Amino acid sequence: MEEKIYKVTNEVPQAGKYQCVVCGVIIEYLPKHIIAGVTFGICPLCHSGSDIGPKKPNEEFWHYMGI
Repeated sequence: MEEKIYKVTNEVPQAGKYQCVVCGVIIEYLPKHIIAGVTFGICPLCHSGSDIGPKKPNEEFWHYMGI
């Protein structure tokens, strides 16, 4: 089964830890974020998801790691 990878502006589907597949930084989203409809943002370390990062806004790079 192929793992789902998410991009900037995708809504975070479930609480847990997500890792940038480019640089490895881990971001944790809590249940309150899911209730609020939070979306994935730019990687704070390598800037993936931005015009200056290695991955552009329309490219997937957030990977779900679990809780």
